[in-house]
Amino acid sequence: MEERKPLTDRQQQVLNALVDFHNMHGYPPTYTELAALIGVASGNAAFEHLRALVKKGYITIASGTARGIKVIGVNDTLALDEAEQVIRALLAGEDSSADLAQEWLKRRGSAA
Repeated sequence: MEERKPLTDRQQQVLNALVDFHNMHGYPPTYTELAALIGVASGNAAFEHLRALVKKGYITIASGTARGIKVIGVNDTLALDEAEQVIRALLAGEDSSADLAQEWLKRRGSAA
């Protein structure tokens, strides 16, 4: 694997915001959400920061999708394992499944 170029402090802040948002919500932010997170005026301004991260090999962006930002090298296995555990409990009708689902949602900031 080719070594990635180092990030500026600001680029590291943007990358951290992407990872933190994904860890909290389970999906990446939109450009507008990212703009609010990093304190810029618009989604277009946020996109300029993202272009630099793409160029340096830290993220990819899927075109045509609102949440198409993918941080390269971030392990999503734990989040998927947790989601699978919640879904299996709900499908099996386990007594604690509703509590498990509520806790999973709460950890992502979206409890019902």
